[in-house]
Amino acid sequence: MRSASLFSLAKLGERIVLGAALVCVLAACGSKPASSAGGAGDTRIGRFAVSAQSFKVDKVGGADGSLDPNGVPDAVLEAAIDGAAIGVALVAHDAQGNAVAQWDTLTGADKLPSGAGLYSTHGDSTPGLVLVEGGQRLNHNDGSISPLSGHHEVTLYADVRDVESAKTLELILLTADGQIVRGPRIPFQQPEKK
Repeated sequence: MRSASLFSLAKLGERIVLGAALVCVLAACGSKPASSAGGAGDTRIGRFAVSAQSFKVDKVGGADGSLDPNGVPDAVLEAAIDGAAIGVALVAHDAQGNAVAQWDTLTGADKLPSGAGLYSTHGDSTPGLVLVEGGQRLNHNDGSISPLSGHHEVTLYADVRDVESAKTLELILLTADGQIVRGPRIPFQQPEKK
């Protein structure tokens, strides 16, 4: 009976060690669980590039919430977005790296964090940005979008006609917890005026 008790204790000890190891792997040993609130930790921008369709189509106007064509060809960009986001912004930078313009899906009193080097932190002071995925526009009629989650391959349209000092473009995502996620800055050039 004594050897059976020792065997049981040894098995119990193995279970405790295995259980502790599992808890360590799942929670306490440096791996950060995915945020259910859609935080910045699980959100990223993959591919981001100027499309061959840039300045050949017109999908958006030049004012906040203006989603109708206005007769001016738009900049067209392609992006892969992963994770959760409640807003998307496109920021133009000059040759010195200063933000000189911004287009976004924020409207009215919606805000981006201040101190992030953006052109604007208020939705009502920036022109709209149209997002299309699989041929369907993601924007609501006011220019805003429903929260994104998972993987998205989007085409973005922005009326950039009057921003001649823009040398790079940067895509930025806003998460539900108020964080911003920055994508790479890519070179940008306005078409030559005829």
